[in-house]
Amino acid sequence: MISFADGFEGGHNIKLSKLQIKKLVDAVMETNPFGEGSRHGALHPDHIKEIVNHIMFVENNSSVYLIIDKESDGFHLSLTIDRKEK
Repeated sequence: MISFADGFEGGHNIKLSKLQIKKLVDAVMETNPFGEGSRHGALHPDHIKEIVNHIMFVENNSSVYLIIDKESDGFHLSLTIDRKEK
């Protein structure tokens, strides 16, 4: 649960109603971290497996096109989601 105290501005002079803030938080929470064009770094092979499982079964896609690169440290992988198809 997120609660916003009346009058708290956090050092900024942004004037938003509680309803506007709630809508903003809801929109951010609904954002898909595995959208097309997103890149995810510092991964191990197990992380890639988990991401693919999420994209295929939780999001119910029929196919996904990925780019997997070895990172410059020679130990981690990065994954870029190129395209997803339902």
